[in-house]
Amino acid sequence: LGMQLFMGSFARCDDEDIEAKAECVDGWVNKTNVAMAWDSITKSCGPTPGGASYAHSAFTEAQCTGTFNSTVYVERTWKSDDMNFDNIFLAMQTLFEMSTTEGWTAVMYNGVDSRSPELAPKRDHNPPIAFFFVAFEIVANFFILNLFIGIILDNFARLSAESADGSNGLMTKAQVMWVKTQRRLQQQSEPTKADYYPENQTRKSVYKIVEREEFDWFIMAVIVANALTMMMEHYNMSDAWTDTLLGLSIFFAIIFTFEAAAKLYAMYPEAYFSSRWNCFDFFC
Repeated sequence: LGMQLFMGSFARCDDEDIEAKAECVDGWVNKTNVAMAWDSITKSCGPTPGGASYAHSAFTEAQCTGTFNSTVYVERTWKSDDMNFDNIFLAMQTLFEMSTTEGWTAVMYNGVDSRSPELAPKRDHNPPIAFFFVAFEIVANFFILNLFIGIILDNFARLSAESADGSNGLMTKAQVMWVKTQRRLQQQSEPTKADYYPENQTRKSVYKIVEREEFDWFIMAVIVANALTMMMEHYNMSDAWTDTLLGLSIFFAIIFTFEAAAKLYAMYPEAYFSSRWNCFDFFC
């Protein structure tokens, strides 16, 4: 989702006067006034640290005052910030850093300012998008918190189950034996699979195909291949790469549509939607 929303949108031109990517070409002349400073080691007059490359040994320390004009030709470049969503790996790195609450507000501000991959960010261009980052922080931090709580509860359950007489702090010895007996009975009895065999011979043939284990493995392989294809999307893709990914997406969509249509035809809608997995597969 982050790549769909922000891929390439965190990029900007190093020339602040340029807003469009198409205009970020060639170069520009950077004219600045650089303060003079006396270098006691070389006994020369030059700019302050970090200024342009300039030095004049004819000046004395008393004369080394004021400023001079520095003219530098700079090549324009269009590049993204360090934390961005330009490809799957940078997106995962950005989200991981955000989950640690390290600099996540800077990424959120970039998201609020982002416009499109062809335009430089503009301040407060899309404020509602901040809810995406706030929601991620809530989910990520709650997940980590629940992870620690789960470990604590698991250790408590393990310690409470350990006792010399077979009892624990929550159940007597007789109750523990009853629970173990019920668990053994549940493990021995295999649940029966619901039989939705249709009466029509054609539907029955299709049903046998879609209920085979090999068919499930084939669909799972297609899902993995589709996920890998989505991971290959990145910023500044070539036209050939874009057309290839689009063709693969259409191919996978056809397979998923065929799967849903075959199951609906074989199982009837009532039996098909009675399975929660089928509902999730159909609507998501």
